[in-house]
Amino acid sequence: MKKIFDYSEYKASENEITNIKRRGNKFIKYDYFDNTVRFLNEQKEMIVFVDSTKEDFFMDYFIEQSDKQHGREPLVLSEFGKKAEEEYRSESKAENERYLEMYKEKYYIDFDTRRYHLNPYAQNDELPDILNNFLCGCAIYMRCGDGILDFIYADFEKVYDELMGRAEVVELLKELGKVKRDEKPDAVVEQELGKQKILNKVDEIVEIYHRYVSTIISTKDLCNVSLYSAICPPVFLLENEEYIATKEYYQYLKGLQKEYLEMIEFCFDEEFYPDALGDMYPHERFSVYLAVHDKAPTFTRSEQFTPDSDYIIGEKMPYGLPEDEIDKRMKKFKAKKDAFYKLAEDYGADSEKVHYKAMMPDFITAEYRASTVEDLLELEFTKMLEMDIRFRKCKWCGKYFLLKGNYDTVFCDRIPEGKTQSCQKLGALANYKEKNKDNVAKRIYDLYYKRYSARANVNQIKPDAFKKWKYQAITKRDDCVDGKITHQEYDAWNFECFPNRPSSRYFK
Repeated sequence: MKKIFDYSEYKASENEITNIKRRGNKFIKYDYFDNTVRFLNEQKEMIVFVDSTKEDFFMDYFIEQSDKQHGREPLVLSEFGKKAEEEYRSESKAENERYLEMYKEKYYIDFDTRRYHLNPYAQNDELPDILNNFLCGCAIYMRCGDGILDFIYADFEKVYDELMGRAEVVELLKELGKVKRDEKPDAVVEQELGKQKILNKVDEIVEIYHRYVSTIISTKDLCNVSLYSAICPPVFLLENEEYIATKEYYQYLKGLQKEYLEMIEFCFDEEFYPDALGDMYPHERFSVYLAVHDKAPTFTRSEQFTPDSDYIIGEKMPYGLPEDEIDKRMKKFKAKKDAFYKLAEDYGADSEKVHYKAMMPDFITAEYRASTVEDLLELEFTKMLEMDIRFRKCKWCGKYFLLKGNYDTVFCDRIPEGKTQSCQKLGALANYKEKNKDNVAKRIYDLYYKRYSARANVNQIKPDAFKKWKYQAITKRDDCVDGKITHQEYDAWNFECFPNRPSSRYFK
């Protein structure tokens, strides 16, 4: 079919180019995982259910079918190969455990969901090895807003530089990708992409899975810098373009970081253009943000409505019930067995099935699909606007943080790099010092306290005498601050409490 319009001089906008790049291309795929997200609006929380199908034990059936239709014999490892496989599995498990512990410090992770998805008949904690993604099959609970903050402040640059700085990796990737893709005709690229003949959907599933495993081996550290990049990993589609694909993936992450940091500043920062935006709600500010960046004013979210969920996300119907109310309801509908049998008979349905379904309480949930990092960020951000989430920029570290309830503070609870205390403690200490920097009475007290406590430690001053002095010194310090006695009088009193050298007085 001939083209109706001539696009030879069409110039795509900057937003169009960005959106096209973020959809992936023949070199990189961003939407491999099929995650789902639920929101608990009353609690302003969200639950992310991580895809449970991207592991060997789920792919075994497809791999076996693909081998059969290509006439391939199952791979038989030599003794050396078996040993190497065991070492790889051991190292991967240890590495995954390290990452898992890191995220368990930040979020509540429900492993029962993993057990159900991966092996519903497992005894106790019996589970297959998780080699590719340590969060496979888990449910992750977090406050709405925590995911975005975790992502925008993730240090991708540091890990990327380390990854590209490893000489052996760089040389290998450069060798594999030494012919720039721009110099390759599309026909050559298509031929490389199709080295393995794809006969049907099973083959496609298997080949993309193999490319995913290869991608994870080389980029695991980069993916796991943030939660969202960990549960939405990329797939490098061309075996000889890993070097370029890694750069593209890094640029993809950095671009999203920059964009969503700017969006939080524009929509939530009280001090950002206060004269223009100060009286507007975050969703109104977002509308202005879209206008100044010439972006589409509508976002499409893929929602799946479920009226029979096992998850209770509230205390009232249709979202949930307290446990005692659930018991009462089940007993009530159990007693109406004959009525439901009659209903089933009239409809020609299975009476036991209908009665069981009626007896078990159902709760409504709305579930959203999120396969890419951008999907998760966009979904969480738009939900933040709905839930009236509040952010503030920390006066100590300069990073945004979530405000909890009515608790008003200007410092976050992060521990800055190179420090051992949180911004809250550091900020409070700085405020205290600033408040007391011109407090002469406190400086006099500190001088004598340091001197007398040292003498008390070596028993030059008896403990009871030191304790009595300390109580009186604090009382007189407060009197001095209130102007009831002068600084000179307070200094003289402290000096005379215990024998001192004249030169050791505060006022010489």
